[in-house]
Amino acid sequence: ANFNSHNYIFICDKDFNISYINNKIKEYYGFDVTNERFKEKLLKVNDVKNNINEIMRILDKEGTWRGVLKSNEGNSIIDCFIQLIHSDKGENQILVSYINISNNIRLESEIQAHKLNDIKKAEFISTLSHELKTPLNIFASSVQLLDSFSDGDKEEFVYKYKKHSPYLALNCKRMLRLINNIIDLTKIDVGMIKPNFGNYEIV
Repeated sequence: ANFNSHNYIFICDKDFNISYINNKIKEYYGFDVTNERFKEKLLKVNDVKNNINEIMRILDKEGTWRGVLKSNEGNSIIDCFIQLIHSDKGENQILVSYINISNNIRLESEIQAHKLNDIKKAEFISTLSHELKTPLNIFASSVQLLDSFSDGDKEEFVYKYKKHSPYLALNCKRMLRLINNIIDLTKIDVGMIKPNFGNYEIV
């Protein structure tokens, strides 16, 4: 317990009189910290003050308590385990072991953000694929239609071409605009251009 490099460990009685603190606590607060000084710091933590009565009630009833508390210093998140232990004097002592899980929570948040980002990317690629397929389908069907008339009557072929060429031109512009938008998105990602946000009537 004394040289545990992972857990902060201390022992106290029900009045918070500290009888033992391990090296991990001394490293954090300074090796010159006394039991009394550590007690003062402990009782200044808002989450400890606000929850102490409920923690003691559960300890008396079940003998252990496990929960998460927030430290005043740097808004650290503390995973805390408390249990009653019996001393030779017949008095119940309280063993407290806690660890700082702030980094774990931040890491978990980052992982969740990356997962959400991956979902958004997948949705973007799916939408993009659909948008690219639409003009390509127009190209393919128009070419097939024109091919079917290419060996026939020239006047009929010219009539069909004039009828369908506007669709080809329109979808060429549509695909070009879409590709330019993709290039712009890439430039925004690398910081070459800055997005200009605003509310517009898109219709």
